[in-house]
Amino acid sequence: AFDWQSGPTPEMKTLWRFVSTAATFACLGWKSMTWEEWNKFSAMDLAVWIPLAGLNYGFMCTAFVVALEMTSMVNTFILSNLASLIIIGSKFATGSPVLLLEGLGAAIGFLGALICAAAPSTEPSDPSAGDPSADHDNHLATTGNFLAFLASIATA
Repeated sequence: AFDWQSGPTPEMKTLWRFVSTAATFACLGWKSMTWEEWNKFSAMDLAVWIPLAGLNYGFMCTAFVVALEMTSMVNTFILSNLASLIIIGSKFATGSPVLLLEGLGAAIGFLGALICAAAPSTEPSDPSAGDPSADHDNHLATTGNFLAFLASIATA
C-alpha cells in the first residue's frame, strides 16, 4: 500500500501499522466501556497490569520490526508467533495439566521453530574461505531470531 512512497523503510512502515492499529483499537475500547465496567478494575490493574500489557505490546512490535532487519521474514514470522506454544510450555513447567493433544501440538510447533531458526537465512558462506562477513551475518541472523522469539514471549 505504501510502495509509492520513498524514504521510510518497509520495516518502519510495518511499525507505523502496528502503532496505528493499537491506537485505533484502544480508542474504540475506551469509548465502548461504561463506568460500571471501569469500576471493575482494581487500582493494581490500572496502575500496573494495563501499562505492563501496553509495554509488552510495544516491545513486541519493536522487536518484530528489528528482527525483520536482521533475519529472514519467514524466521521472524514463525518465531514471533509462538505465544500459544509458550503458554502451553509454561503450563507444563508450572505443573498445570496439559492435554495430550496440546502437548503434542506444542512439541511439533517447537520442533518446527527450531528447524526454521537453525536453517541459514541466506546463502551459506564459509568463513574459512576468506569471507569475513559470513560470521557476522550468522551472528546477526541468530540475534534476529532471538529478538523474534522475545517478541513471542512478550505476546504471551
